[in-house]
Amino acid sequence: LNERVVLGLFTWNDYSFQTQANSEVDVEFSKWNNAADSFLLTYSVQPVWFSNPAPYPERTRHVAMQVSKLKNVCTHVMYWSPDIIKWDSYEGPTTSGAKIATWSYDKNNITRTKIEGNRTSNPVVIPAPEDSTHARMNLWLLNGLGPSNNKEVEVIIKSFNYIPL
Repeated sequence: LNERVVLGLFTWNDYSFQTQANSEVDVEFSKWNNAADSFLLTYSVQPVWFSNPAPYPERTRHVAMQVSKLKNVCTHVMYWSPDIIKWDSYEGPTTSGAKIATWSYDKNNITRTKIEGNRTSNPVVIPAPEDSTHARMNLWLLNGLGPSNNKEVEVIIKSFNYIPL
């Protein structure tokens, strides 16, 4: 995985910035512009960084993950309720594979605001999904710079499932 590439699997709501900080919850794969970084897997509950004066470290978890695992099939599960968000990542096409990582973020954490431009959201702990919240996937480049090795990047998503609680 090139250090300038980010694969994002996340939830988003264009209309809930003020009340829910866009209801963004992430699973991301990146070296975050550090070629030597082995912490390729990141789980986050926004707001984490953006234009905020300082990052909110309790809202994100970076997990060491070998690049070789990204070349094979992996399964990533997110459980999202009003009280807790839990992520589990597994080797292979199902949750019966070896666990790569797990992390939970619960309602006992500190409320935080999201700042974008001249807007500030209401304080949130666990953002609530609303009717217009949906899943998104994106593959993007840090600072708009192409991969440092000038190689093409390909990601294959074999399956996506949404199971309401």
